[in-house]
Amino acid sequence: MKHIFPIFFLLIISSCEFSDGTTASNYSYKFIVNKEGESPKIGDLVKFSETVFLNGNEISSTREFGVKEIILPPEEVLTRPLPPNYEILFKMSKGDSVTVTQELKDLKNLPEGFTTEDRIKYVVKLIDITPKEKLATAKKKNKTTSNYPYEIFNKTGNIIAQPGDRIRYREYRYINNELEKETPMDKPLQSSLPARRAVPNPPPGNYEALLLGGIGDSLHLDQLLLGLERLPKNLKETDTINYRIQIVDVFTPGEFEIEKVLQRAKALQLKEETIARKAAIEKTTLANIEKFKSGELEDDLIYTHSGLKYILHEKGKGKKTSPLQKVEVQYMGFLPDGKVFDSTFDDGNSFEFPLGEEKVIKGWDEGISKLTVGSKATFFVPYKLAYGRAGWLGKIPRRADLVFYIELLSSN
Repeated sequence: MKHIFPIFFLLIISSCEFSDGTTASNYSYKFIVNKEGESPKIGDLVKFSETVFLNGNEISSTREFGVKEIILPPEEVLTRPLPPNYEILFKMSKGDSVTVTQELKDLKNLPEGFTTEDRIKYVVKLIDITPKEKLATAKKKNKTTSNYPYEIFNKTGNIIAQPGDRIRYREYRYINNELEKETPMDKPLQSSLPARRAVPNPPPGNYEALLLGGIGDSLHLDQLLLGLERLPKNLKETDTINYRIQIVDVFTPGEFEIEKVLQRAKALQLKEETIARKAAIEKTTLANIEKFKSGELEDDLIYTHSGLKYILHEKGKGKKTSPLQKVEVQYMGFLPDGKVFDSTFDDGNSFEFPLGEEKVIKGWDEGISKLTVGSKATFFVPYKLAYGRAGWLGKIPRRADLVFYIELLSSN
């Protein structure tokens, strides 16, 4: 009997180390270590470590990158709600360790056909807190840790990207203030930020720049090449690489896994909707072919010098295409007798090709160059702008004039 009391006392102590609860965003959490000290507030700088699990399998850990360090932002400036690993920090104190779980079934827009059993679990340890009052008195630096001068032009207050995060951004790179490379507005770059030890020393200027901003921020950074042991090709020590960075989005490892699920669901839904429109588009285009033959479309037709004719059903609100851009389309092709010989509406998968590089028939290169992104049109293509006198053995007859229904989805 003398051993019963010590064992019972130990169980009480152990149970006190754990407390359960739910955050404002319905993330469940459990304390592993609870020091019951003072919690950080909005504007405070916090340092923490974390390990992220998807359905029990580790997908990321700050063991690879070192600690994370962020200034806790107010919710009103955020592009979206705080992810679980940041929201739980408001409930912790220095030295605390917590597990916090986000279940996919809690997502408001979880698409049909995906399991609600998936879950993301974060194991978070709060290492240090620097009050915002102390930060305000600190000397502001205009240079990165690698001594690159920078200037932030737009500061939203959103969570700053950390090593290990997945980031989407636009980059405009200049050599001595002359533009060398730019990112299309509708096609931002995507990258996972590696650990600092995994990049060259000193690191590329764009790596340092991405660690300075959060969602919606834009900044300029200059990388001076003087003193570099290995210079970039065709550049001299006296040259400067100027980066102009716009940060579009930042995902923690857990958020990125959820985003992939949502994107797959969105793509699947779009395919299903595209396939469902096949019959209606075929019926409408066949009617337009008959009207074209009878001359009823004359007032609606747009003529080009080459002999191409087309109807613009809907003018897109996007930009106009340019030669050498990669364009993405949905289409349906018809023979002179109205038979469909090719269509992306069968499986919903779009078709991409570089415009103006003769990868498609001449009628497409010319016709699509007349459209803006989002446009819907029907092309009446004479055989000289299609497959010519020979046609396409087994598929397109000789001297066949063709008709294509086209939807221009994007251009890059």
